[in-house]
Amino acid sequence: RCYAHNAEGQLMALFSIAVAASEIAVGLALAFRLYQIRFTTNVDELDTLKD
Repeated sequence: RCYAHNAEGQLMALFSIAVAASEIAVGLALAFRLYQIRFTTNVDELDTLKD
């Protein structure tokens, strides 16, 4: 079998890449926002968010 003319696999790969890129964008946005609020990237100092 030859799946060279089947675009479903390519669309699935493209969709997976798009989802991964959006997850990275959200994670970076959260990290930058936390840095703006707390002026630190030390995880131990950010544990006050649990309260």
